[in-house]
Amino acid sequence: LLLIVTTVFFYRNYLINKALNEYKLTGFYDSDALKTAYALKSDYAGALLVIHYVNEHNPLKEVLYEELKESDDWRVQTLMWYTFPKHKNKIGSVQSMKYLEEFAKNDWFWQLYYGLVLLDNREIFEDFKNSELGLSFLKISADDGCVVGIRNFAKNTLDEDLRCEYNKKLLKSGYRNKERLSEIMAELSLNFIKGKGCDSDYVKVLEYAQKSCDSDNYTGCIALSVLYSGELPNGPNRNEDLVFQYATKSAKLGLEINDYLGSYMLALCYVDGKGTKKDYSKYKELVKQAADGGLKEAKDRLKLINRSSSRSSSLKSCKCCSKQFHGSNGWGYSSGAYRSGTR
Repeated sequence: LLLIVTTVFFYRNYLINKALNEYKLTGFYDSDALKTAYALKSDYAGALLVIHYVNEHNPLKEVLYEELKESDDWRVQTLMWYTFPKHKNKIGSVQSMKYLEEFAKNDWFWQLYYGLVLLDNREIFEDFKNSELGLSFLKISADDGCVVGIRNFAKNTLDEDLRCEYNKKLLKSGYRNKERLSEIMAELSLNFIKGKGCDSDYVKVLEYAQKSCDSDNYTGCIALSVLYSGELPNGPNRNEDLVFQYATKSAKLGLEINDYLGSYMLALCYVDGKGTKKDYSKYKELVKQAADGGLKEAKDRLKLINRSSSRSSSLKSCKCCSKQFHGSNGWGYSSGAYRSGTR
């Protein structure tokens, strides 16, 4: 009997450690470790499943919440407190912070969540907010190989070089969140276009943008259209067919998120005949669409169109090109999605 109990104990610990290790190295996406954690949901590893799924809008989250909320394990209570705003922390927020501070000294997992709590802008964490200290703990977790720590440090640091360095580190890791990886690749491409990217190899940047756009990332498709304009000093040669192709896709994706920079870029392709026949009617339709969507540059251009009763030579053709993204007029920056590089 003692042998059976001992075997079960060690096997259970083995499964928990396996689940934690997979979380550390992959972010827990699409893995067998999720099943392990669910089976052990009354344990520390089980709480990780809740943390993972709450951001994925998984229908299991409410079920798991009901099963875990009465746990006496401080680790579960602390994670529930962080994850569910409605949760009443049984051990109290002050005590949770004391535990976090103590265990964050030596454990990558608690370094990660201590850092996240210290950076959190929600009202319930207002008394504990310390951005500088939070970033330092996220960096420790990241440097210890925790991919969620890498992602969150890159996301929160204001140092552009460090942000770029850790984003590239995440791309080389085993991180499995395809949507967020797509966002990162789009961001790296965007920074290259703005002239402040840490990757000067346009071939690699094209690869990032292509993968991002193939995953239906809006910003990635916009970046591809700009990259193929041929007007970036260190960029690829001009390919007007691809400029039009990716402007068309970005316009379609933009409609789904109410962002109209893609529509405006496509309009400029129609008026210039970039990769397609010139179509002034389509040009006006798309400019109006972007203007109605709130894009300032489209509003200004629509005023010019409305002043002209015909296709006048005074209405200057505007190149669908990169210099407008980092030139003096900078119309690309007025779009929320393009500016943030997160879509």
